Amino acid sequence: MRVVIERNALGLTTLAVVALYGSAVLAIMLRAGNPSEASWWVVLTLILGWCLAPIAVPLFATRRSWFLTVGMAVFCGFSLRIYLHDILGPGTQSSTSALTFVFLPILQWLGAAMLIGLPWAFRRILR
Repeated sequence: MRVVIERNALGLTTLAVVALYGSAVLAIMLRAGNPSEASWWVVLTLILGWCLAPIAVPLFATRRSWFLTVGMAVFCGFSLRIYLHDILGPGTQSSTSALTFVFLPILQWLGAAMLIGLPWAFRRILR
């Protein structure tokens, strides 16, 4: 599969959503983690890929639309809120709070599937 970034407003907005979300998630991981260990960086790379995939894959692999881009941007905002609260929030010195990085992307995949399928369902119903 080849990914082509279009140089128009929608393509640049899509790229900005993924870049900002990725930067924010990376910053949260760096703040919450222990970057002094070499093995930590390997795990960081894998988990960062897992966290970015539900946002980046639907935006780059499907037909571009403002509905999907804005919907995924809203998902990014909610996801960052959850990450910030669960990882860096008050009283979150629990070792299980890092599991948010594992389980939240599963819910993001479900949300992305709904965002991709919603316009199709509306077109089907309105025929």
